[in-house]
Amino acid sequence: MARVKIIYKLTRPYDDSMSSAVERVYSTKGIHGVEFQGLSTVEIEYDASRLVAADVDRILQANGMPGNRKD
Repeated sequence: MARVKIIYKLTRPYDDSMSSAVERVYSTKGIHGVEFQGLSTVEIEYDASRLVAADVDRILQANGMPGNRKD
């Protein structure tokens, strides 16, 4: 298993309404960590043997955490 971290800039700042979205993202198979760095930046740790960055993009979007990858 190869763990990879990717950072996203959220399109809207974190608020309490996003807590269930964070729970859903974290419970997705292949996601190993969700860590906020302030209110608008989040670091996602995922299993690169199961997912690619585009999959993580879709997971965040589908669960109500829209953001853009920081390169």
